[in-house]
Amino acid sequence: MKKFLKGIFFILLVATFLGAILYLSKENPRRYLNNRVNILYVNENIDSKDFNDTLVLLEEAGVTEINDFKEIQKWVKGLYIISNSDFTARHKKFVGILDVGYKYPLITLKLENYFTKAEDVYILKDEYRKKYFNGKNLFLMIEKGNILFSSRVDDILDIIKGEKFLNYDIIPIIEREKNNNLGIVIFNLKKSPLGGFNECALVGNIDDNIKFQVQLGGENSIIESFNAIENDGLDGRRVLEKNKLYLRTSKENQLKTFLFFINYFFRNSVMEKIASNVYINNNTNLDMVNIEKSETILENKQFLYGDIDIELENVNYGDIKIKGMAEPNALKIDFRVKNETIIKLLEEAQVGRKK
Repeated sequence: MKKFLKGIFFILLVATFLGAILYLSKENPRRYLNNRVNILYVNENIDSKDFNDTLVLLEEAGVTEINDFKEIQKWVKGLYIISNSDFTARHKKFVGILDVGYKYPLITLKLENYFTKAEDVYILKDEYRKKYFNGKNLFLMIEKGNILFSSRVDDILDIIKGEKFLNYDIIPIIEREKNNNLGIVIFNLKKSPLGGFNECALVGNIDDNIKFQVQLGGENSIIESFNAIENDGLDGRRVLEKNKLYLRTSKENQLKTFLFFINYFFRNSVMEKIASNVYINNNTNLDMVNIEKSETILENKQFLYGDIDIELENVNYGDIKIKGMAEPNALKIDFRVKNETIIKLLEEAQVGRKK
């Protein structure tokens, strides 16, 4: 009996020792999100999130890598993609970070099935480069239990050599939005302030439809002008047409700055095109409504409305509903897209990839 207890004690001691080594050697991947980072994508708790709706949508769109995703999900706890490139840079450099938790010793054993190792660098084998990356290189390095990858080794080394600390301007945003299954894109405006905005985040989630939300935070005249609409006596009844954006603001002279902000982040996109066709505080005579127009009553805090067709090369794939709500020191803009529209777009992307 004593031998048995000693054996159990020894096993527990070894397990505790190994666990302590793993714990001390594993770096929290959030520490890579320092002040040098300008743009980042974060999706945490991937291994425990419900992706069933996403997988059904991808399957209906003919995406063939679903089983690959299911296999990866078993191992990956979090995904981070970061860039130190300036917002205005034409060609931005990105580095990805995979958090595999304390499974990273097991992951290391599997890597050589897909990568060729040269010193500390893993290089993706040709068959997988052709299958997943159109023949482009993918390099991978392991640092303190995290897997860093990029198309250039120097970009990975730049991140590894950088200062590591918890950025408390970014952590609250991640904590607030970490349950969205499509993750969060964050622009680090604390480093490069723009027009008094100190937060810009894009979050996404799939359930019965697909919802993206842009969140703009700060204390400035633009946000104040939209927050003031609830009590300014503006009539919420509007005659609204498709493919136009409608803004309600108590200070119309602030609109140009706001539109500049939209154009800055959404240039060369549908949003930039639509931003040039904006109606401000419109109150068209409701007696003049015709079959091409519709009357809508905007909510008290709703400063933005749009129903925009998605057209690529003169083909209509559906529409996107846009709704903006003013909150204290923040603006939240929702984009809702039907699953059928996303399926059509994914099918088109599949065709384009095979060409």
